[in-house]
Amino acid sequence: MDREREKILVAKAQKNIEAFDELYDYYLPKIFGYILNRVGHRQEAEDLTSQTFAKVLANLSRYEERGVSFSAWVYRIATNVIIDNARKKKEYSMDPEIIKERVAGTRTASPEEQVCLLETGEEMRYCLDQLKEDYQNVLTLKFFEELDNREIAKILDCRPSAVAVKVHRALKALKKEFEVMKNQQDELYVNF
Repeated sequence: MDREREKILVAKAQKNIEAFDELYDYYLPKIFGYILNRVGHRQEAEDLTSQTFAKVLANLSRYEERGVSFSAWVYRIATNVIIDNARKKKEYSMDPEIIKERVAGTRTASPEEQVCLLETGEEMRYCLDQLKEDYQNVLTLKFFEELDNREIAKILDCRPSAVAVKVHRALKALKKEFEVMKNQQDELYVNF
């Protein structure tokens, strides 16, 4: 959706909530995908997406562009909903013990099949979950949502140059987490 169309729809929706439908239809899959990439659980992502759009609707009348596009504003709300949810939960979707249980609990699978089980999105999810919250946000927005640094900067309320630095540092931290996880897996397979 181009920015001008978005501005027109937002202005209409601020006066008549029924005009919000097109914005909702456009942003729902994007926001759901973003949240799902962050939390890793479909039901939780659905709940958080609902909370996000409830907040968008509740605050729509107060939205003013002021250099932040509607898109960035919606993603910022979604990011805050994710952070609030994580603070409430204070747990990770995966931990090393769960990975070990899954491998050890797959008695009928060959060692090759067990390796394949770990070389899925679960590894990425686990490693991403180990990072600091701002690294998780910037990597998800950059690589899963495919936003550019300017858009990410507006969502995270920082400069584009700061986004570039965060992406670099986050990728470095993610690589380190993969190495730690691989070392844990190697130890597990040696003892298997």
